[in-house]
This record gives sequence, structure tokens and C-alpha cells, in this order.
Amino acid sequence: MASGLTRWDWRRPPAILVTLAAMLVALAVNHAGYRGGGADDWHYLEAARCAAAQHGLCVPQSHWWTRFPLVAPMAVAVALGGESRLSVGIVPLLYAALALVLLALLVERRFGRAEAIVAGVMMATLPTVSLVLLQPNVDTAELAFTLGALLMLQSAASSGRSRHALAAGALLGLAILTRPSALALLPIAALVCAATPALRRLALPAALGLAAPLAAEAIAAWLWTGDPLHSWALSLGHTDIPSAELPAGFHSARGPLLNPDYISAWRPAMGIRVHWTIDPILNLLANPAMGTLLIAALLLLTLRRPSPRDAEGRTLLWLLGAAILYFGAITYAFAIDPKPRMFLPVAAAAATIFAVQAVSSWRAGSRALVGTIAAVAIIFSLSYAAAIPDLRDLEAPAGQWVRELGPTLAVDDASRRFLTLVPGVRALPVDPPGAQRYMIVALGPCTDVARFRAGWQVERASALATASGEQASLCLFRRSEGPAAALPR
Repeated sequence: MASGLTRWDWRRPPAILVTLAAMLVALAVNHAGYRGGGADDWHYLEAARCAAAQHGLCVPQSHWWTRFPLVAPMAVAVALGGESRLSVGIVPLLYAALALVLLALLVERRFGRAEAIVAGVMMATLPTVSLVLLQPNVDTAELAFTLGALLMLQSAASSGRSRHALAAGALLGLAILTRPSALALLPIAALVCAATPALRRLALPAALGLAAPLAAEAIAAWLWTGDPLHSWALSLGHTDIPSAELPAGFHSARGPLLNPDYISAWRPAMGIRVHWTIDPILNLLANPAMGTLLIAALLLLTLRRPSPRDAEGRTLLWLLGAAILYFGAITYAFAIDPKPRMFLPVAAAAATIFAVQAVSSWRAGSRALVGTIAAVAIIFSLSYAAAIPDLRDLEAPAGQWVRELGPTLAVDDASRRFLTLVPGVRALPVDPPGAQRYMIVALGPCTDVARFRAGWQVERASALATASGEQASLCLFRRSEGPAAALPR
């Protein structure tokens, strides 16, 4: 054929399409989206609401509000489409899809199509990613900017063009604005540039690109508040906000940076306590939200050790070193709560390492072993995601009760955040004195809510069972008659 068109080969679909298909499978398994309650997504939604109402970004009231690369497009979506699960979830979905596409592109450029498919599928089905596909979060946004910066850095190394280095720096700057903990990427980027002769002469344009978004944010903060470091002060002060992840009454006179008090005080996600120096990594490896992928990657590294004498081996060792350095900076230098969501760059490195090792082992004849490890990891990840409670089905009865009972209803703060996308819930009074009816979201039966055992009775209840066998309930409590009824506290 003289047309120059490439015939589509369905037997060899592009890595990007396979990755996005895996994302859709993960989305079908659990597409809860906004969760509210005590999660960060409520704060991002509040910041977006303010920006949408003001037709422009609002002065940050907390460190959550400073995440402009997430808040700004969310505000646009809310302003254009109104408040709904679609308008609230579209921006995080696009960021997640972009991050997965960029990972597939990076791996395919460096290693090949098969490796890109494996890495993309492993990352798309990872619970730390799949459970926030529709939930407002900065994790996938930060990852998208980070991988975009790496892609531009890769292009700069091969082309020698300053504009690629400038773009790499700018994207890294946006990653830092998305979440300041991305500063942990700076020493890694510096080491990569120092070790790559083609990038050394491009350090200046990369630095200028990095400075541009940071300077723009500082100027905006100065014009808003008179303090160019306002957002940074909010971020450094995040530990002053009460957290259920710290012991009651915990306080450290020092800030969070390089503070072992915080490192040892954070509640371990999996309850493993041995010593504060190793608790973070033990709990991360044991956490099914990410640990399965990390263990699988480490297992294949052990079974087939990369050699520093060939390019592929050196790249894998670089990825391993970068992951260790990033984990150490987040956990020990910044003393941030070491939950899996903080380590998506580590997960991306693990997915790449696993993919390269798996494809090489498969081609070397170890198909049964590799296939078993990959299948177990993917099935385990999807099963874990399916077991996470999805409270969306409680919204329909909540909307009905609000329409029927209107201003006679009260809610507590957590339930208001859970149900904030239900029309009318935001207008309900929160913990008013002397309330006669309360609408509460509870994990478990309504009769188990300790706050409403004395002086209250269940007037209505709507329960749903989760895939893990647990129960979530929407409860309508009415104050019992008689002088013995106690006010809620």
C-alpha cells in the first residue's frame, strides 16, 4: 500500500491502551470516588468550592488549599458542571490517566513495549492508585508532574535541547507546588543530571524552569497576604492540626523536619511496632495497598540480580537507589506520616523494576514463576480494592430524608463531610444544641453508635454490606421523649 498508513495489529495493542484498559478494569472494581469523612478530599473540595464561588483562587486557609494544580482545575469543573460526583471526580481521573500514560511511555522508550504493558498494568491495578481514580487527591497529580518531568529530562538527554530541560524543570516545580514533599525529588534529579554528561550543560535551563512556577506562586502569595512564603508556612505547620494518626495530646516543640518524635509517633498503618527506624518500611511492605507490588519487585530482583555492567542493569539499580532515597527523605527527613499514598514515585519505580525483570525472566523460560507472581499480585490488588467500603449507596436515602424532614434534621461534622454532595446536606445544622433528629453515617449497625445509645432511638436506618462483609449504615436518630433524654455531646 502506498498510502503510508500503518495497519492496526490487534495482536499487539499499544502499551498505552492496555494500561488505560487496566485502569478501567480497576475503576469497575471500585469506583467510589469522593469519600469525605476524615479524608483530605473534603478539604480539596472546599477549596474548589471557594474558588468556583469567587471566580478565582481563594487565599489558602490550610495546607490543603495551597495545592493549586489540583484545586484550580477542580474549581473550573465545579463551576462549569455544578457539584456532582462527575465534576468532582473528573480532574483526579485525568491526572491518574496522565500519570499511567506517562509511565507507559517512559518504560517503553527505555525498555520496550512488553515491559511498558506490564508496568502499566501493575500500576493501574495498584490499590493506592485505583482507589483514588475518582477521588480528589494530590498523589496522582504529583506523580503525573513527576513522570512528565522525567520524560522531558529523557528527551533533553537525547536531543540536547534547552527547551526540554526547561520543561522538565517547570514540571518538577509544579510537582512541588502540588505537594511540597516532592522536594525529595530534587537531590535525585541533581544526581541524574550529574551522572549524565548530556544533561550537565542543561542544568541552568532546568533550574530556570524549576524556579518559574515557584516564583509565580511566591509572587501571588505576596500580593494576597504580604508574605511570599505563606503557603510554605501552612505546609510546615500541618503537624499543628489535630490528627487521628498521632497519639492524643501529642506535641513536639520542634518542627516535623528531621524529628524522630514524629517518626516514632505516627500510628503504623498495619500495627507493626518494632523500632521507629524500621517500622515505616515494615508497615509499607505489609500494607496490601502497595506492599504486594514492592515485595514482588524485590523478589524478582533477588531471583535475577541486575548487573551494573550493562545499561539495563544500571538503570534498574538507579531506580532502586532513587526509590530508597525518596522513601528515606519522606520518612526520615520530612518525618511525614508514611502511608502508602506518599510513595507513588516508589511504586512507579517498583512497577518498572518488576516489569523489566518479569519480561526478562519470561523470555529466559521462567514463565510459570513470573506468570504466577504477576497474577497473584494483580488479583490480590483488585480483591483488596473491591473490599473497600463504598458509601455512595447511602446518598439516595440521605437525599430522601433531607427532602422529607428538611430543617428538623441535624448532622455531625463527619457525616456532613461524607454526604456533602447530597443536595441540602450542606445547609443542615451541625451539632446544634437540643437537636431532635440526627442523620449519621456509621460503620456498623445503627444500634452500635455509642453516642446515641442513651436518650435516643433509631427512627430509620439504611444499611449496605461491603465486599469485605462489613456493614455501613445511614442512621436517623430521634430523641426519646421524657426528661431522661440526654443532649448529644
